[in-house]
Amino acid sequence: REVILDEIAMHDDDPDDVVHNLYAEKAWGSSALGRPIAGTVASIEALTRDQIVEYYRSTYRPQDIVVAAAGNVDHDDVVRQVATAFGGNDFLADADTVPSPPRRLAAHPTPPSFDGPEKRNQRRNHDEIRLWVDYLQPGRRSQWIVDDAGTRGGLEPSAPFVILGDLNSDPVDGDSWPGAIEQLLRHPRVQDPKPTSDGAVEAAETQGGANAGHGGEARYDTADFAEPTPGNLRVDYVLPARELQIASSAVYWPRQGEPGSELTGSHPFPTSDHRLVRVDLQVKA
Repeated sequence: REVILDEIAMHDDDPDDVVHNLYAEKAWGSSALGRPIAGTVASIEALTRDQIVEYYRSTYRPQDIVVAAAGNVDHDDVVRQVATAFGGNDFLADADTVPSPPRRLAAHPTPPSFDGPEKRNQRRNHDEIRLWVDYLQPGRRSQWIVDDAGTRGGLEPSAPFVILGDLNSDPVDGDSWPGAIEQLLRHPRVQDPKPTSDGAVEAAETQGGANAGHGGEARYDTADFAEPTPGNLRVDYVLPARELQIASSAVYWPRQGEPGSELTGSHPFPTSDHRLVRVDLQVKA
């Protein structure tokens, strides 16, 4: 800590460095580019060991390393050497370090249908999905969120999570407000496994109606909705954090006559209009 504080003091005594920092602050504002590389006296004095360890654990991981080699090198030989040196998944972690289980963030936003000309249900569905968008962004954007314990703000940047539930919004078809589910699917902390099923394709072809005019691919559908509108849609999601490793994913929607199809039924009398969405994660034990 004292070394960094001495570095900051040294830069504060150099007019060139002071001007550079002021210019960066004016040009880039509160973004990372606008802040001093070494931090400020206040930020360094407030920094704790636990914060440094947490940052180290969440950032310096094998899957985040990029190895660059320049010069007269043999690519295959470099790959072999890197595999030998960095082949273990735990070389940056203590043997007794156990990762935290992913946070389960479940929700059931309002259906964007059954609406009047004011489109209140569409707008409400959009904003209820936005809750997770803001919650995944610590800082000013999530300060409006307060949990039952009175804690204000969003999820820590290093915390793993899985968002799941009937979010009642299809990215292409249906009655959703434009961009409602895309704001979550395109979030930089979220990955979309895009699970599919053969039964959804069969259902769309058999039922026809609104399904024939859909722009989205039927294999992604998770809901067998009534005809003539809105047709079958993708509205049920399991969305892991980007750093989690996905092993497989699927929508439980067997084709008619296949084993297990009796559990889902078929239109117009399905056992449920929603299908089970499964995502398997590879998590270190």
